[in-house]
Amino acid sequence: MLVKIIRWLLGCVRFRLSGGFTERFVNLSVKNRISIRNIKRIKHGIEGEVAAKEYFLLRKLAKDCGCKVRISKKFGYPFKIKRYKKRKGIFVGFIFFAVILYSLSSYIWSVDVKGNSNIPTEEILNVMDELGVSGGSLKKRINIPMVRQGAMLKLPGVSWISVNVAGSHADILVKEKIEAPQITHESSPCDIKAVCDGKIDRIETYNGTPAVNAGDAVLKGQLLISGIVENLFGSSSFVHSDGKVYAYTKRTIKEEVKLSQEKAIDTGKVRKKYRIKILGLEIPFGLWYKANETDRSEFYSNKLHIGKISLPIVFYQENRYEQIYDIVNLNYEDALNEAKKLIDKREKEELKDKEILSMCSEDKEENGACVVLAEYNCLEDIGQKEEIQLN
Repeated sequence: MLVKIIRWLLGCVRFRLSGGFTERFVNLSVKNRISIRNIKRIKHGIEGEVAAKEYFLLRKLAKDCGCKVRISKKFGYPFKIKRYKKRKGIFVGFIFFAVILYSLSSYIWSVDVKGNSNIPTEEILNVMDELGVSGGSLKKRINIPMVRQGAMLKLPGVSWISVNVAGSHADILVKEKIEAPQITHESSPCDIKAVCDGKIDRIETYNGTPAVNAGDAVLKGQLLISGIVENLFGSSSFVHSDGKVYAYTKRTIKEEVKLSQEKAIDTGKVRKKYRIKILGLEIPFGLWYKANETDRSEFYSNKLHIGKISLPIVFYQENRYEQIYDIVNLNYEDALNEAKKLIDKREKEELKDKEILSMCSEDKEENGACVVLAEYNCLEDIGQKEEIQLN
């Protein structure tokens, strides 16, 4: 295999020899160290292959032996390159392609973020863009230690970040902070007090002295479990209270929706703007126009890919919807439905850790608005630890 590759690089000629003294020609070729390969006898002569640079000597030997020699086939690199020698555009194009390829390899084409769960990927990419790491950034201008330091300052929720550039791709690896819960130190004495009004259902005391009983009504801030424990000998000591105090509580949520509202309404007129970003350079398309502050905007972006390869070319589209502000009058039923949706949303957010036993609501029209008041009977743990200050 290696011999074939070498012969192809040097170039070979297949020739045919006829007439004269063929045997003498072969002997002279051996004497002059001309290597003839794949030699075989044909009608009125022989056929073989010889290196391109030895063919001219071969012709001289054939003339001395009274033989006629002619080329039947040429193959190899020298003959391939000779074919395109006059086509200068091919060489110019090849050089141009090499320059473009080298230039593109000097830029970052794509950026990926890994390891984040709470911090949005878009937020991290925006910070990296501000620090000079994005599709189209020149790699030699990126100071990785400075980028890491800047990212740590701009992303307080990150405890560790790494920027790895391999080829034309950048990987951003992050590790998010785990917030430590705010708890009272177990060795410090504390009481458990009520966070809201309620009626005690049951008490689960793990440490400390209960200050209330089941069925008692308590007010917000009232002592539920004391951190002062009295022993058999009448002396007292301070302990870290622990336990749960379940009580029946009442919670209220109030929402109101005005029957007459000022709302933005689309007129149906849409203006579109396009731009393309290539290696960090943005090129707008179309005419610029003055946008109104009341317009509603929608942005779309599409990054160019070839298979799984991400290119540093992004197409952007901005749609601006013309809007006018007008007074919209709602009937009472529509306003009531909207208020109930707001009530349901707050219920899921504010009462998610409470057991709702019953719920009732009332609505009324007041000062040009639909007012909905929802009351909830809940069962919840109302105890909260409060450290005892020993002065």
